[in-house]
Amino acid sequence: MLPFEARYIDVVWSDKDTVLKVDVSRYRLEIAGSSNSYTLESVTYHDYYPRLAFRVLSQEICHAPFFQLPSGEKIELLTVRDPLNGDEWWIDAQDWNGRKTSKRYESEVYRTVGYLLLVIQNQKVTISNNSLGFTAAELESYLSDFKGDLWNIIRKEKGHLTAGVTKDVPMIFGEELLDSIINFVSALEKIIKSPTIELREVQKKLPLKKVRPVARTFMELASKGRDAHLTSRAHLESPNTPENRYLHFALDRVVYLTRQVIALAFRQAQSYERLIAADISRLEHLELPKIIDKGVFAREISEIESQIENVSNMIRTAIACEDNPDVAEQEYVLELGKRFGGDASVGRFFCNAFEVGGQRTDYSRNSGSYAVVI
Repeated sequence: MLPFEARYIDVVWSDKDTVLKVDVSRYRLEIAGSSNSYTLESVTYHDYYPRLAFRVLSQEICHAPFFQLPSGEKIELLTVRDPLNGDEWWIDAQDWNGRKTSKRYESEVYRTVGYLLLVIQNQKVTISNNSLGFTAAELESYLSDFKGDLWNIIRKEKGHLTAGVTKDVPMIFGEELLDSIINFVSALEKIIKSPTIELREVQKKLPLKKVRPVARTFMELASKGRDAHLTSRAHLESPNTPENRYLHFALDRVVYLTRQVIALAFRQAQSYERLIAADISRLEHLELPKIIDKGVFAREISEIESQIENVSNMIRTAIACEDNPDVAEQEYVLELGKRFGGDASVGRFFCNAFEVGGQRTDYSRNSGSYAVVI
């Protein structure tokens, strides 16, 4: 059994030191893992501020639970005592918000997606703080893609993404950049061979023959007499000049930019490698044989053969009519009237008159019969 548990709690405060009420969630949060390493998943909410709280189940508390930052800094949790049953819960509490409508301690945990490292009872718990829309792992993937592909969007001149900014994009991977860096390094090497030096006057002990007297030299002669070494005027060569400081700053910026370009090129190469691997996988998948159901294939072939046969029959019929001497070509004239069967009828009309070979039959005057064109 774990020596601690995790739940959501809602705390009602009177002031920063007084708790009026603690509402505890019905179910515990599931903690996975074993030994000294555990994992826990929690969720952030938009308009609701539940606290991710921890309670030590063992009687002895080894230390105050704390969050371990990557820098090594520790952020201790605040203990909250339930006035109803006396249970002690540990929560993340930072700045106090004393507004009447929302008295509470602000916390990054209930509003920020990411990973946290909790140390409680000498046990390490990795907390994956997720959102209702996406998880911490997905956010990490989004940030990685953004970091890797943002430069690609910025430097892409012919892209679909546009904005109200003049788009003059330099080619950072071109030979011009490399030539500029090489020229800068060559010029800097020449300058370093003969740097500017500043001579500064100092005082130091020198052999008697090399002494260039100053006021202190005469004081030493008066107090100590002739000595093998006396204080003398001397000069110190110092490269700490404005010119050298400017060169150092320029070199530092060029080194920084070069490292960033190298990192970008590395991420670009990784991106291309992923695209190549995806295309190779797709090609390999397309090369795999596809198993088709024989019955379905046979039915499709039969349907196509039937359609071809129908077209062939229509062609043969048309050819036979043209070759039949008993069939003569004639011109028919039809005079259509109202729609047959009402407005709902489609393609059916009364035939008012019918004329063929100069002989006309008028159905509009013959009340005993009528003709319909279908």
